[in-house]
This record gives sequence, structure tokens and C-alpha cells, in this order.
Amino acid sequence: MKKIFFLIIIHSITNFFIANGQCDCEANIGESSIFMKDFIIELSSDTPETTKEFTLLLNKDTRYRFSSCNGGTSKTEIILELYDKDKILLTNNMGKMHEIHEIIDFICKKTAVYRLVFSIKNGKTGCGKGVLSLVN
Repeated sequence: MKKIFFLIIIHSITNFFIANGQCDCEANIGESSIFMKDFIIELSSDTPETTKEFTLLLNKDTRYRFSSCNGGTSKTEIILELYDKDKILLTNNMGKMHEIHEIIDFICKKTAVYRLVFSIKNGKTGCGKGVLSLVN
């Protein structure tokens, strides 16, 4: 009985690390920027969530860079939106063709708490990463 319990625990731990590794990717933060924080985005059909939301404290007169990447073999595109309360300030889903830009910069005009919302283009499921960096 102890052997079976031990095997179940080992199997669960192994599956956890394999599943998390499949969504890992390296977001390009570009030159002259300093990594600050990353955000793991995993949206699946098993959950009712269609977005992943985080809060950030950003400082006035500071230039930030937001970047994103698709995890593992995922062909999804990560949409990033930055809000001040309910007003959208920034998105990487731009242009007439709604192209997803992997890197966008933001110059903060006031110190405040902002909402950073990630979703997947066309409401698909998938995973990826968002990265916040400070531009020198």
C-alpha cells in the first residue's frame, strides 16, 4: 500500500512539472531593459476564465516594456491590455488586421495601481508568458 501511495505522489509531481514546462517560453525584452516580473498565462477549456488579470504599481515618468510569448507548442497569440480603472491605456493587439506585437513600450504618466489583463486571441485556449521590464 505504501508503495502504491509513493508511486502516485511521484507520478503527480512529475506530471505537474512536465505540464508547467510545456507552457514555458522566453519573452524578448529587447536591449537596454531590465527584467522586473513575469506573468504565467494558462487558459484552458476546463475553466470558465477567458482572461488572466494582475495588478501593478507603476511609477510616473518611467518607461516600461511589456512583452509576451506563446508557450511550448502553443500556436495561440497572447493579447495584453493595460487598464487604469476601466480605461484601456495600452494593448498589443493593434492595427486594422489586429496584429499582435510581442513588444510594446509604455511611458507612465501617473503613479497608480494598474490592471494588466491577458487573454488569448479569438478566445482560444493555450498558454504563454507576459513580461514587464524597465527601459533604461
